[in-house]
Amino acid sequence: MLPIGGTDGWVDEIISTELAFPRNEVKVPLIAKALIYSDDVPRTLTYDADAEQLVQTDVDGNILHTLDRPGVLSCDLAFDLLDREFYCWMEASDQIWMYWFNSLTSLFETTNITTGQNVCCAFDERRTVLSATADIFLFYQRGEDLFYRLQRDRYTVEYPIPTDQTGVTLLTCGMGTNLRMTLRVLVESSILIAVNDKLMTADDYIVGYPWGTEL
Repeated sequence: MLPIGGTDGWVDEIISTELAFPRNEVKVPLIAKALIYSDDVPRTLTYDADAEQLVQTDVDGNILHTLDRPGVLSCDLAFDLLDREFYCWMEASDQIWMYWFNSLTSLFETTNITTGQNVCCAFDERRTVLSATADIFLFYQRGEDLFYRLQRDRYTVEYPIPTDQTGVTLLTCGMGTNLRMTLRVLVESSILIAVNDKLMTADDYIVGYPWGTEL
């Protein structure tokens, strides 16, 4: 279900498939949603600039968890196969941080993982197809280069994602409705248009992670 490493599995192609709920076409910098794996219940992560806290809430707005962090510029949220939360966020000077479960210490830890921009994360959600092999993907870009890290590596290995475009901006990530891990990337030449109240581009360039034909 996941790449062995490096660039294996990624393709450069136009993918028209919608991103599955609750991912938006464009990620709001300080608001993120993710589904708990064991149940189709969304959780929301927001950044409270006044309190300098990342705040996780349920569908009724009840606070489930807070994490004290100063100067967060963007954040994202995912849950793994055991319903453990994963936060990633960017602070000043393009520092990318994560709050994650370290399987070696059996503890949640806060780690400055790398530098970059437009950080986002998603769970390889294949509930109907071999879900036990799924991991969390952490995506980001540095300059015009795209990268990802995997839960199975404890996020220690940086893998490049090939593109053949210039002026690339990573917008968001998520599972497509065809069960393919998908990045939505804005290309410099794209023209923003509104389609059914969603922000789309006339010539979206999408990097997908397929396994042969669509599922």
